[in-house]
Formats: sequence, C-alpha cells, structure tokens
Amino acid sequence: MALDGGTSEGDQVLGTPLSIAEIEAKGEQRAIHRRAYNRRKPVPKRPRMLDQYEAQIRQWLAAQPGMTAVDVLHRLQDIAPAGTFASKHVRTVQRALEIWRAEAVRQWIDQCRWGVDSLDLPVQETVQEPGNIPS
Repeated sequence: MALDGGTSEGDQVLGTPLSIAEIEAKGEQRAIHRRAYNRRKPVPKRPRMLDQYEAQIRQWLAAQPGMTAVDVLHRLQDIAPAGTFASKHVRTVQRALEIWRAEAVRQWIDQCRWGVDSLDLPVQETVQEPGNIPS
C-alpha cells in the first residue's frame, strides 16, 4: 500500500488490489531469500605437515608406545629442516598421535577378536524338548 492510503502499482495484479493473505501466500521476492549454496564437489584435502614424517613417527611409537607429543615434536625438530616445526605445533602432533593410537587400538581389538574366533572351542549343543519343537 502506498503511504497515502491508496494502492501502489506493485500491490495490484491486473488492476485488482491484493489482500494481506495473498501477499503472505506469495512471499517476499527479495534477492536475500535465495536458496542456500550447496557445494557439489568434495572439498580437496590439504596436505598435513606430518604426512611426510608419519612412517618415522609410527616407528618411534612402535618402539616406545608411551612417547608424548612433546617428545615426538622434539625429535621432529631434530630431523626436519630448521623452522619446519615450532613449539606451537604441539597440538597438531597431539591430534595426530591420538588418531594413530586409536587406529592401533582398533587393530589390536580386531586381532583379539579374530584370535577368539579362530580357537577350536567346543560348541554347546542346545537340546530341544518335545514341547519346544515347532510344528
């Protein structure tokens, strides 16, 4: 509606004024009411700073499973080019160790599970009584 109480050109469709219900049903047609953007391509993974040292770190962890992230970081600072690793990278190393240790535990659990399944344990036969036999 126009400020003077009349109807403006946008409020009319083919010369008839729109009711409030019709305006609400139509909805606002503004540029900000667009559909949300959904990325269709997968986001490419960035290379991690520990990727090239992962095999070496896993060997250290196999030899000393209780090694802390600070110990790993000090060893990385010794073998990596100067300036590659700083003390602020401790949290990055902690996250990586957490993931790798969880993988090792999962593998160990799977090995234990397979070990129990491969044992030749006697199988208990269930005896069905005549009242339990389905007809």
